[in-house]
Amino acid sequence: MCKRMNLKRIIQNDFEVFSCGDVYYYPGIPDPVKVKIMKYFDPNLNPDYVVAFYDDSIFKSRKAGYVFTLTGIYFRYLMGDEVYYFNYKDITSMRVIPYNGGKLDESATLEIRLANGSGYTMCGGMYLKDGMKALLQRLKDEVSQWDDIVSTKPSGEYKRSLNPFERWGQERLEGVRKGYELASAEYEEKLRTQADEFLKQIRNYRKEIDAYEQLLDEYERYIYKLEAKQNNKNAQKIKMMKNQYNELRHLKY
Repeated sequence: MCKRMNLKRIIQNDFEVFSCGDVYYYPGIPDPVKVKIMKYFDPNLNPDYVVAFYDDSIFKSRKAGYVFTLTGIYFRYLMGDEVYYFNYKDITSMRVIPYNGGKLDESATLEIRLANGSGYTMCGGMYLKDGMKALLQRLKDEVSQWDDIVSTKPSGEYKRSLNPFERWGQERLEGVRKGYELASAEYEEKLRTQADEFLKQIRNYRKEIDAYEQLLDEYERYIYKLEAKQNNKNAQKIKMMKNQYNELRHLKY
């Protein structure tokens, strides 16, 4: 049995770790999903090293989640742009910390210590942290027996290199993020205004596609925040924002 199949078997046996979301396994990971993984996690990632992908994003954007490879794991949170990576072999210790003294459920935090002395925490996400701890330990035990596959990528935060259009889009939207509270009416109006602008102009200036995708990111995160509040008063607002999001998204797809 090949190494990817070995790791796939280990991950599949722990499928209950993930309480929701899409999970893709080698060799059944669709090419469009692989493209998104490389775009949002690591453009230099060898797709032949990908064993499984747990999609923790909303609207199936593939912008957040966990990528299990032959050598280590990438993870990226829905509410952030940072991408983290560490080699399974670099794990020295792990512990699960209950949220506010509560249960070891999805709200808990997984603290991971690495051989280089750094530490990282996995929090959020709809998965069981004690289950993830056990899964990572089993993956480490398996790959520690290999001597023919070595990762040259160091463990730690991975900085994706941005192309000029991505940098331009990031700088353009920086002003949106600054000075506005996520739930404020002013911020909502700003989003609606930008949505109207994009709906009128997106077909005429394809060079702004990265700014357009950044706007979709803003919508996804805002809708996620509203849904997390579980407030009935937000139901109409969520419906309206989702309709606008879908109208924008269909311009691309």
